[in-house]
Amino acid sequence: MNPKVTIATITYNSSKYVRKSIESVLAQSFTDFEYLISDDCSTDNTWDIVKEYKDPRIRAWRNETNLREYPNRNKTLFEAKGEYIIWIDGDDIFYPHGLEFMVKMLEAFPNSAMACARPYWKNIVYPYELQPEQSIRFDYLGSPVTINGFPDTLFRTDILKKEGGLPNDYISGDTYVKRKLAMKYPLLLISNGVSWWRMPENQASSKLRGTLIGLLEELRISKVFLEDINCPLSLEEKEIATNNMYGGYFRYIIRNYLFKGRLEVFFSSWLKFKISFLTKVKYAFTPISLPYTGGATADNPLLLPFSDNPYSAKE
Repeated sequence: MNPKVTIATITYNSSKYVRKSIESVLAQSFTDFEYLISDDCSTDNTWDIVKEYKDPRIRAWRNETNLREYPNRNKTLFEAKGEYIIWIDGDDIFYPHGLEFMVKMLEAFPNSAMACARPYWKNIVYPYELQPEQSIRFDYLGSPVTINGFPDTLFRTDILKKEGGLPNDYISGDTYVKRKLAMKYPLLLISNGVSWWRMPENQASSKLRGTLIGLLEELRISKVFLEDINCPLSLEEKEIATNNMYGGYFRYIIRNYLFKGRLEVFFSSWLKFKISFLTKVKYAFTPISLPYTGGATADNPLLLPFSDNPYSAKE
């Protein structure tokens, strides 16, 4: 019989941290999983460390050439036999209760394509299942719900495979694929505290955070789904989303590049992503709309009946 879960670890020169990552996976209280480790042709001794572990649930290999992050993730995805899949990378730590908690939550919401562990949010009490139109409204008109990392996301493997896996042409492909799934399937939000992850300087997410590259990447991804024929937003909502999207972008580069005399960066960003200055610059001077909250407040948050929580006492 196939395992319930596939845990996948991709490694590249991870020798400094990979022991703790592997041992955190093997310490899980939920034991019905296979463990795939795909070393992306490391040049240090990562592969030697991986080979030391003989747990029968492990299937490990070393790529003959360096595939890069997302092709390597896809390799593990299409090798996966589990009903669910989660990526715990070679510098992450999975808390021992993490998998048990996530599986129990996603099992209780069979329509959701993924369970996303999120920090405290005054507007939502977890667990809470969002429908596609709610998820996209939060992402474009309020506080985004599809920006948590891989070690905080449990996917349904068959859905992820059906949707073609992870993209290879985005730096933050996890944001892309989560938004793609959220456009078509319900999304389950659950409380966080399932994993601990590092933010080394050479990590893709670290390179994007608070940078022009990161802002442009978010803009690229946002455009794709905002212009998608299946986007559930109304024409009025799309205009508000476009205002928020381009307004934030233009205000950032005007403040950080134009006013500082760095005109080459200011204009090259438009050329690179084919953004029309004349048709879009108006958004720099348009006020951002009040954020979408789904009708929730701190006094009246979105809340499912407690009986829908799988940890609730049953008669």
